[in-house]
Amino acid sequence: MIVAAETLVDSIQSISGEVAKVDSAITLLKDQTATIIFSGASSLNSSEELKSFSGSNRFLAFIQLTRILDVSVTYNLAAVKPQSISRDSIDLISLMFPEAGTTGFTFGSRIKIVTGNKQKSKATTHNLSGTGEFSFKQTKFNNTLTDSTGNLVDGNKEFSALNFNFGFKYLYTYEPADKPETPLTFGIATYMNIFNIPNEDEDNFQLIFQDSFKKRSLITSVGAKISLQYRGYVLFGDFRQNIDTKNFKNDNIFKGFVYNIGTLINTDLLRF
Repeated sequence: MIVAAETLVDSIQSISGEVAKVDSAITLLKDQTATIIFSGASSLNSSEELKSFSGSNRFLAFIQLTRILDVSVTYNLAAVKPQSISRDSIDLISLMFPEAGTTGFTFGSRIKIVTGNKQKSKATTHNLSGTGEFSFKQTKFNNTLTDSTGNLVDGNKEFSALNFNFGFKYLYTYEPADKPETPLTFGIATYMNIFNIPNEDEDNFQLIFQDSFKKRSLITSVGAKISLQYRGYVLFGDFRQNIDTKNFKNDNIFKGFVYNIGTLINTDLLRF
């Protein structure tokens, strides 16, 4: 009886070990398999001391290429055919903060540098990534303008804005063992941003703002983002300092310190 019991225990332990190996292999396979997610997002943002807000609706595609590399594409249908606006209505949020504004197209990529679990239960994870992002926005302007000599000129102008963003992002995620579908994530990121107007649009841009922009309307910024996410609900703040803008006029929306705060709701439409 004793020998039979010991044999049974050994068999159970052996089976448990094999099951653990299979679970580990499945987990590894999931990590290495591409994941594609299509989702919709609605955001509400403010960069005007909470006096005015800007909202947008977008479609997003997220593709996890490998365990450490993923890419994302965002497209805003409202920006397919942009409406003409006046100078005072130019949307700073979508020009300098494309991630949350009404930018027409955004492409981003992220590569994980460090991933770790703090607890044996794997309820808490830490993630450090390097990030890169590119965005495109077209703006039409329909107000009366004067050139540098004071003469009136045709105000029907348009320009495109490009943003290049590079930085590092840290994510802290807690997933309750009994409710893994309700994760809570805190994120903080530091970055450098380059805002640029293409050469062919520079004259229109300079005519609209008539300020001392340097190097073909290029503005370099450094900044930080913080976020708190529960499931698909996100609260965020994005703060940046535009470098070498102290000589800009006081009413220039690109001068000095700028920020964007708001909320974002993500809804998965298709996942495979």
